[in-house]
Amino acid sequence: MRPARVASFVSTLMPTLGPAVALVLGLGCTKKPPSHAGYAVGTSPAGPTRPWAKPSALKIDARGRLAGELRLSYPKRARAKWLAIDVPASGSLTLAVETFATSGGEVVVGVELYDPSLMRLLAEQEVAMAADEATRRPARDADEADEDGFVTDADEEPSDAVATAVDPAGPRSYTFEHLAPGKHLLHLFVSRRLDEATVEVIGKFASGPGPSASGSDALMVAEVALLPPLPLVPVTDDSPASKSTREPHIRKPDTKAPRRDKPEKPDKAEKPDAASSDQDAPGVPTSARIINVSVVAGGTEITINRGVDHGLAPGVAGHVAGVKQGAFSLASCAPRTCKAIVKASASDLSGVSKVTLKP
Repeated sequence: MRPARVASFVSTLMPTLGPAVALVLGLGCTKKPPSHAGYAVGTSPAGPTRPWAKPSALKIDARGRLAGELRLSYPKRARAKWLAIDVPASGSLTLAVETFATSGGEVVVGVELYDPSLMRLLAEQEVAMAADEATRRPARDADEADEDGFVTDADEEPSDAVATAVDPAGPRSYTFEHLAPGKHLLHLFVSRRLDEATVEVIGKFASGPGPSASGSDALMVAEVALLPPLPLVPVTDDSPASKSTREPHIRKPDTKAPRRDKPEKPDKAEKPDAASSDQDAPGVPTSARIINVSVVAGGTEITINRGVDHGLAPGVAGHVAGVKQGAFSLASCAPRTCKAIVKASASDLSGVSKVTLKP
């Protein structure tokens, strides 16, 4: 075929094949989404190095203002940035976040603020949207309910309250009230694997009231640790039977002839106590027992369990059995007790209770 006819033939087919050729070329140039998580190698929320371990500082100046610019890129493993904001006192913080997409199309940047205890704080806009969602939810559920009055899983539509409520055009504003002084962490991130954007952050801090007691009580549930999975307990007890739970042993009847029991021997008479025999015997007792010992000036004072009612009187001599320097003379007597002073120490009298009297 001549060159002139080839050129004429191609010019004739171009209006017809042009869109198809463009579509093929477009499909060949489409970017392939990355397979990684968007974080640097060795750095991830579940990895050994946390992304928030080394945040960049975003300082508040003397007029309470702050400003910063950063770049986010999921393909380049920079999907998130952590900024440290040192809040000087109790008050509120208003942030304006503006996004300039560099990957083409709309890019929505997530914004989170964490207090010094790493608890996520809700912006006033999110609180208002949550309250509005709670008031509109019953009416929507009533419209979507089945005939039986239940809402099926198919009727539920997933929604992202922050992404759908914010106008992508222009900066987005976030207001955090009742902040406590200390280091707060600002988390900026992209979610889609091809997102790349430049983000500008402008903020204003104003002094005011700090966290209230009611607010801390409301967040208390979020601080309680979850219980670990509990073990399953079988319906029937499969533990081995113990002696107390076994069936009682039934004794077989004795078929042997009964044996004649031997008669029991009478109990031996107990010997009377020396002190009690002395007490019951008529006349002055010759022995007694020490019932109290105390340290006094000049020696150790002993108290015995015999007195005037037993025929004793002051001046009666005696001796502590088995103790050196245990000689004494009764110093005073009561109806049932007498006292005397011995030169032996209280330690020498330890464990000794018997005394001998010489009326």
